[in-house]
Amino acid sequence: DFNAAVLVGIAAQSHLLRSRKPDERVFGIRRTRAQQGKRGDGNDKSVHLFFSPSFNALIVPYPVATRICIFFATHLQKQVMSVYTIRMQKKNVLLSIHPYSHSRLDAIARLAKERRWNVTLAEWLSPNEDLSQFDGALITLRDTPPSRRTAHRLKAAGISIVDLTEEAPDIVLPRVVSDHVEIGRKAARHFAERGFENLAWFSSRWTNVHRLRFEGYKSAAPDRGAVQKFVGSQLNRKLPAAKRPLAILTYNEHDAAIVVATCRAHNLDIPREVSVLSIGNDPLLCECRDIPLSSIDPHLGEAALQAAALLERL
Repeated sequence: DFNAAVLVGIAAQSHLLRSRKPDERVFGIRRTRAQQGKRGDGNDKSVHLFFSPSFNALIVPYPVATRICIFFATHLQKQVMSVYTIRMQKKNVLLSIHPYSHSRLDAIARLAKERRWNVTLAEWLSPNEDLSQFDGALITLRDTPPSRRTAHRLKAAGISIVDLTEEAPDIVLPRVVSDHVEIGRKAARHFAERGFENLAWFSSRWTNVHRLRFEGYKSAAPDRGAVQKFVGSQLNRKLPAAKRPLAILTYNEHDAAIVVATCRAHNLDIPREVSVLSIGNDPLLCECRDIPLSSIDPHLGEAALQAAALLERL
């Protein structure tokens, strides 16, 4: 059964092993044959390390049913070898990902299955949540009190965290994020290539990520500083009087749907009078609408996969 990773590492050269006594602990916990019979629930993997002064050992993890150690001998001699076992436990990981993202969770799921993570999915933690159950956390730290409390509690407990957003940069964490400024610039170039001179931005909220995308959008606009900004209820009040044809960049597909609904309420034609570009590129939210949405791909899946790999190394 080769479902597990085959090669973990090669033991030190024989001259480095000569100084070790047979019952010294090397690379982990030494187990007697009696102890080796107690393996827990059968879900954990082990690495068996065989070494002697004349051998270089190849460490190979396998499922419990087929624990086989393959080693290559540099000198074919009969030696008394000591057996050591390194327990490879499952990693209990909290996924605090909000809102739900297909691309993020699909990417994380691939690595979680490969690395045998035990995953808990929650938007945030309740005040009485037992944190000792978690070895690490992948989070989208939102600029909200519950999300901030969760991050502070995880940090205080010494749990490794990787953040997938930049909404709360004042909380110092390892982060893997999209280039939000470049996303805004890309949108401005897209509209400029199509001859639009009147640009606008809409988002239902305003956080640090919104600010970064808007600043990139504004910096690359044909007439810098001429981008209108609609946040929340301002859209319904200001959109009818905006100069047209108008090109609007929205923070995500949810905000794009609000723009489309507002245009219909004011009898504004899409795309002749108002052109809408979103960010997210979620196939479900972009394609399953009576007016399909154009959207910029922020590569959330790739970022999530890199974040999961980073958490594995922490």
